[in-house]
Amino acid sequence: VQLKMNTSERYIKNIALAQMDGKYFIDKITKLITWKEGCRILDVGCGPGNVTSDFLLPTLPKSANIIAIDKAAQFIRYAKEHYAKSPQVDFVQMDIVFPDPKLYQTFDHA
Repeated sequence: VQLKMNTSERYIKNIALAQMDGKYFIDKITKLITWKEGCRILDVGCGPGNVTSDFLLPTLPKSANIIAIDKAAQFIRYAKEHYAKSPQVDFVQMDIVFPDPKLYQTFDHA
């Protein structure tokens, strides 16, 4: 699927209901998980990065790191341009079906 830059922006505007689901899920999971200092988290299917940055990141210790992946290059470009302000988050284009072997067994949470 070829995506245009404005597709990422439209996606964010039109996905409000799914974002609420994402926030609900993150709120629920953060009550069940004790984040370790320095933990590494894999966010699969991060899309344009807004849920990762706006909802997940604020719940984590300052020493935590997130590798946020999506197979859509346009979403990753958008995420890097708009949400890569925190050194805690690294947006990477990757298809989870064919993950980078360097990342095997390197995460505390996925």
